[in-house]
Amino acid sequence: MTDGTQRWNRAGILENLGGDETLLEAVLDIFLESAPEHLAALRTAIGTADAPTIEKTAHSLKGELGYLEVPELFQMARELEESGRNGSLENAARFFPSVEILVSGLMASIRRYRAIGGAPDGAKNGDGRMIDTIEPSIVSPGVRSS
Repeated sequence: MTDGTQRWNRAGILENLGGDETLLEAVLDIFLESAPEHLAALRTAIGTADAPTIEKTAHSLKGELGYLEVPELFQMARELEESGRNGSLENAARFFPSVEILVSGLMASIRRYRAIGGAPDGAKNGDGRMIDTIEPSIVSPGVRSS
């Protein structure tokens, strides 16, 4: 995250899904349905020091984020997964608030994109592809923001 901003690019995701609009919508639906469940499970697992659940749930979340092409957030989920695998509960507790904020922001961004008919605030990148932006209130520990 060079400028402290998290972006997702619908056109890029669609391209990686072979241009299949139906599949794109299914991927977005799955993310919007399961991400809140993953966040709740992670919150509970961190609170109860359940490292195996942290690992398993972060792994599932990481997989969904991989489809959405949000590399910084994907890396944060990977680090959360590794924290669970290594039993580093303090590290998981430190990373989770950032993950939760950014995943929640990504969900809101996708919902906003859908609500306004697919044109997120009319924003386009330099080559005309639609983008959306999330401005997190905090940046993940360990992820450079310079």
